[in-house]
Amino acid sequence: MILYTNGCSWTAGGGLEPHFLYRHNGLLDNKKRLTLLWPHHLGNLLQAKEVHNLANGCGSNQRIVRKTYNWLLTKTPEELAETVAVIQFTEWSRFEKYDPRNYTVLWEDDPADWLNCKIDVVCKDIEYTFQPSHRSMGQLKELAEEATNRVSKTHPLEDFYRTISYAYALKGLFDSFGVKDFYIWHQSHLWHTWPEKHRDILYNNFKVLDDIRDPKLYHATPFWKYDRVSKDDRHPGLEGHKQLAYLIRNAMVAKGYKA
Repeated sequence: MILYTNGCSWTAGGGLEPHFLYRHNGLLDNKKRLTLLWPHHLGNLLQAKEVHNLANGCGSNQRIVRKTYNWLLTKTPEELAETVAVIQFTEWSRFEKYDPRNYTVLWEDDPADWLNCKIDVVCKDIEYTFQPSHRSMGQLKELAEEATNRVSKTHPLEDFYRTISYAYALKGLFDSFGVKDFYIWHQSHLWHTWPEKHRDILYNNFKVLDDIRDPKLYHATPFWKYDRVSKDDRHPGLEGHKQLAYLIRNAMVAKGYKA
């Protein structure tokens, strides 16, 4: 099988930089980074022949849909038929913005021109390669302020509508491209606080791995029980990524996954 994963820094190795940066020059060892993360460990547990981890720090659910669509376009029907997708949803308030250097080229899609925006922070969608930025600090500050203002001016009900829209968008993509197994989770998402009718839509129509209402998962180890980078950094540590891989695998089986 082929394992496809996506998410934000929880899946991209946030907080683990000391373990995959070269000490002599501070550059990144991307191959090593990928081997430290839960998608790699989950791939081993599931005996996947390929593991694709497209997560990025500061990434949004909007970005997950875009990157998933582009990835699906590169695969053959045979590859898609044996693909299993596990998506780590992120905070509903995040968004991405395409900010090209050359606005006269209408359909150029340069990865270096995508920006990930969250409260007070704007990150380049660099996929852990080093690329020069053409933006000034003032431009980045304006985008960070835009991200912060979006959150402060939106109603919490948008959490449901944005999240469910991206969930159905992914489901539609996977159905159209022939990916039969699709799982979602997020250990710190607020969907457990939604009104019951909205929770039912999510839990009844998707394979939610951190579904605390599912009796098959009720006595399982909660997804938030993992070793962290530090007391102040809640990202999974090295052992935490291994623990999450086991939690995800067990939850997939409880939700009907069969090798």
